[in-house]
Amino acid sequence: MKHDLDHPWLVTAWPGMGGVAQIAGGYLAQKLRAAALGEVEPAPWFDVESVRVSGGLIQPGKFPRSVFYGWKNPGAGPDLLIFLGDKQPQLRGYRFCQELVGRAVDIGVTRAVTFAALGTPIHPRADPRVLAVASSDALLAELRTKEVPVLEDGEIGGLNGVFLAAAAEQGIEGIGLLGEFPHFARAVPNPKASAAVLRVFARLAGVSIDME
Repeated sequence: MKHDLDHPWLVTAWPGMGGVAQIAGGYLAQKLRAAALGEVEPAPWFDVESVRVSGGLIQPGKFPRSVFYGWKNPGAGPDLLIFLGDKQPQLRGYRFCQELVGRAVDIGVTRAVTFAALGTPIHPRADPRVLAVASSDALLAELRTKEVPVLEDGEIGGLNGVFLAAAAEQGIEGIGLLGEFPHFARAVPNPKASAAVLRVFARLAGVSIDME
């Protein structure tokens, strides 16, 4: 995978509750005009589970895409390597994360950041909080210094959480940012929670993102 990134941060996002991570990751890549760098071969991880019908004809099957994007920071903050996955593997998810981390190590990634969702009894009209987790004491202290609320105890389902463990295993420290959304509306896209996640990320990374 050819690139000109200098010790970038890696941002990962997969579909999940409220679409929080997927919306945030996609918006970030779009607004920064990040360039596609390469894809992960789908065959070892995914299968074609359905096909479209158009005019009575079966259309060719399509695998989910898993794409890396790169962005050179013109300022003082880190370059970004953004990974967007159309779908999470149903099996061997941790091994899939290890494969991605291996590529990140080769590129020289210094920090991993994942976006995720946190279902709570929050009112739909309320401003969502963003809670953070870290894979090292040093990063946890950094989050507290920058006044980012921390999720003290709980569980993060799916690869948006699992990836941080896989990254730490290979020496890349990481942060997870969880956007709060109404727990009863997990199937409803929640761009407000995604926007809250991006604002916190922008502050941590020193990246300017057009949020309009």
